[in-house]
This record gives sequence, structure tokens and C-alpha cells, in this order.
Amino acid sequence: MRQAVKLNLIHSNPCDAVELPKHKAREIQCLTREQANSLIAVRVVTRTEPDGRTVTVENKHRTLFSFMLCTGARPSECFAVKWSDIDFDRSTVTIQRSVEWLSKKQGGSWYFKDTKTKSSRRCVPLPAPMLQQLREHRAAQNEALLKAGIRTDLVFASSDGTPLQRRNVSRRYFKPALRAAGLSEDLSLYALRHSCATLLLQANVHPKIVAERLGHSSVTLTMDVYSHVLPTMQTEATAQLERMLYG
Repeated sequence: MRQAVKLNLIHSNPCDAVELPKHKAREIQCLTREQANSLIAVRVVTRTEPDGRTVTVENKHRTLFSFMLCTGARPSECFAVKWSDIDFDRSTVTIQRSVEWLSKKQGGSWYFKDTKTKSSRRCVPLPAPMLQQLREHRAAQNEALLKAGIRTDLVFASSDGTPLQRRNVSRRYFKPALRAAGLSEDLSLYALRHSCATLLLQANVHPKIVAERLGHSSVTLTMDVYSHVLPTMQTEATAQLERMLYG
């Protein structure tokens, strides 16, 4: 509309008189350190099948949940990570794409796309236990796919080698894992991304580092989203000043 005014296509911008609704910040769902440890320790889950049967199965996405907590990556970014993106020698993973699924009306297919912004393309260091878990996951994945005669270069893939769908992972494995860990099933997969950021900020990691790990375009965005951590950070800052100035 502003451009239309500049081009003399309209005399005034009708949007200038619009009163925008007040922004309502969404409540961030996140885990405490103890809750995160409980979640990634879950090795088997109990779920209800479509026919009503209750079965106990291996929590085969345990590595995925650990990966999301360690990297703070979005679910769509995690589902698009390839083995070539992981550098075991340098202990890093490069987040450089995401996967998008079309609705059934649009054909139900999927495609890869570049990350949201330039800053979203990032190289994230991985802790040694996470790398070991990925090695074990790769060995198990190769064995399963070999038996099925399927090949895939995705780190986290479905049984037929295609990218995972968030709804299926959440319903079939994440919710049951939360239940097994004694946590609220209202949590979403995004809670793992939020937990990564919150835990780092609570550990006094510089917000700039946290923003880079999450792929945020600015530190301001990070602190706006995770403003709930600020009070505890201010308390710690006051305690440090007290130690420095008053011994």
C-alpha cells in the first residue's frame, strides 16, 4: 500500500487507520534439566494401536529427541539432516535445510527447502555422548534398511527411508515417551527446542551464542522469546556483582 501511494496509484494508504490487535506472547513450553534427563533416558514406550491394542515397543526416536535437545533445531530441520551434514571428526552438524510436507489435497508429497534465513544456516557443535549415540543409531538404521532393501541418506528417516512427519513422531513416540518419563503429554516437539535455549540461558551462556545455535536472526529475538529466563539471569548477575564489589 505504501508503494502504491509512492507510485500515485492511490492517494492515501487505507491501512494507516487500522488498529492492530495487541500482540499476545505465547507461553513457552520447556523442560527442566531433570525432566530432560528423564525424557532421553526412556528406552521403551507403551502406545495404543489403531485397533485398540496396547503394545510396548522400543523408543526408536530416542536419538532424535536427544538431538533436538542438544542442537535446539526445529523439528523440520532435524528431519532434513543428512549423514553428510554430520562431521564426526570435528564433532559438528550443519543445519542447512528443512523438510516440508504437502497436505493430502496437495498430493501428500514432501520436498526440501533452504533454511528460513541466512542465519538459520549454521554449524552446531555436538557433545561427545551425542556423537556416540548417533554412531549407534547409524549402525541400527543401516541394519534395518538393509533387511528392507532400502537406502536413505537421512539421519532420521521413516521405515521406508522417507523424511519423518512431525504428527506421526509426536503421536506414536513423543507423547508415549513423555508419559513414560512422567511428564505432561501437552508438550510439543518444539518444547525440546525451547528447552535447549532455556537451559543454556539458565547456565549463563551468552545470549549471542544461544541465538546462533537456534538460528535466530538477532539476539533481540532470542531474548524476546525467552524473556521468562531474564529474572533468574538478573538475580545471578546481582549475586556476581555482590561477590566482586563486597567480597
